[in-house]
Amino acid sequence: MITLNNKELEAKVLSTILFSPQELNAILHDFRPDSFYFDPHKAIAKQILSRRIKGEQFDAMVIGNDLNVKGEFISQEQNDWLQFIMLMDQYAGGGANLPTWNLEINHLAQKRKFRELSLGLSELDYSEPIETLISETGAKMAKITSLSPKQTEVSVRDSLPKVMDIINGKVSAGLPTINTKQNSIFQQKPGDLIITAARPGMGKTAEMLQEAVQKARMGLSVRIVSSEMTSVELTKRLVVQMAKVNNQHVKRGQVDENEMERINKAVGELEELEISIDESTNFDQIRMNCLSAYNVKKFDWLAVDYLQRLSGGLGDSPNHRIGSIAKGFKNLAKELGIPVWLLSQLNRGVETRGGMKIPTLADLRESGEIEQEADVIRFRYRAEYYGFETCSDGATPSAGMAEAFVAKNRDGDTGTFMDKWIGNQMRFEEDLEGNWDKMPEVNHSTGEAPF
Repeated sequence: MITLNNKELEAKVLSTILFSPQELNAILHDFRPDSFYFDPHKAIAKQILSRRIKGEQFDAMVIGNDLNVKGEFISQEQNDWLQFIMLMDQYAGGGANLPTWNLEINHLAQKRKFRELSLGLSELDYSEPIETLISETGAKMAKITSLSPKQTEVSVRDSLPKVMDIINGKVSAGLPTINTKQNSIFQQKPGDLIITAARPGMGKTAEMLQEAVQKARMGLSVRIVSSEMTSVELTKRLVVQMAKVNNQHVKRGQVDENEMERINKAVGELEELEISIDESTNFDQIRMNCLSAYNVKKFDWLAVDYLQRLSGGLGDSPNHRIGSIAKGFKNLAKELGIPVWLLSQLNRGVETRGGMKIPTLADLRESGEIEQEADVIRFRYRAEYYGFETCSDGATPSAGMAEAFVAKNRDGDTGTFMDKWIGNQMRFEEDLEGNWDKMPEVNHSTGEAPF
């Protein structure tokens, strides 16, 4: 049986720190007392971290005296902590190897948790619904992944160079969207949760796919979660969009020679892009898949289609359950340090409203907690779909046009932006000639157009 602890390695890490306290700085954010297997080592590590957090000086003698004062026994044969620690000096040194040693201790702790999980799975009540089993397993997996070394505390001083690079225009604050004018008020920053909401037929899935391709063409790795469409269906949409061919021709098998040439070119490009699709429908499963995939190979952008179709989440009402899933994606965005593009449905109240049926924040299904968690909330809207002759400005002909309303922006302005909607190719195309940055604001509390 494989041994999932290493007494000598733990002693090397602790002795190096105890006899050269400055070495702790190299592993401070990854130093986890609970990762130590042997109880005396765990106690020493906790006392080291306690003094470091308080800003107090320490060395081998100080820690030994601290533990003696606490009166905790090491073992039946040994109760003098100072003597115990001084015997560890034989392992001291090798500071250059400290990060590697500490990482191995964390990995061994994770493996022990995996072993506990495997034993726990045999004790599950398999008469429960599959969603319950996945949720319980996901909670156990979360405890394991939480042991992964991850820096959660960053000095303001360390962040200043990045801030100045952004201010000076040396680096972008975040990833762009497919609408260059929209980029003037928000970009997709690491840790952002961007919610795009619409009624069916407005093109929110089409836009998500275009956003995905844009990021992949930048050399980024993209992950899409699709709870509604299969990977084959989504891939077909990608091909149609990129080839700019008529979707009905593809459906009926009636593509002409020119269209087939463009399709082959699109397929060739898609084979080179880093885009993966996860068909999971349970949030806990999605989170596990994302963490596992990210640990193997980091990805840069995550899209989810769509919120209300996902199972899982906590709460005894749809509002709380969906809200907890939205919060889970916000936490995942921060944990992985990537933007998450989350699609959401709007409730049917939009269809029964008078006027131009412009979406409001209250139209978000189970809206309260969703609105709270989102950094950006966007609505997709097509006046033509509802039979109106003009867009929300009261002047632009609605035929073949679509609007994007940025109704909430935690880090900037809100506004309305326009695209062309190429329906038979299931894609948007920016209207660069339109002066859409001058469009009047829509009141997204009432849904009233500005005319």
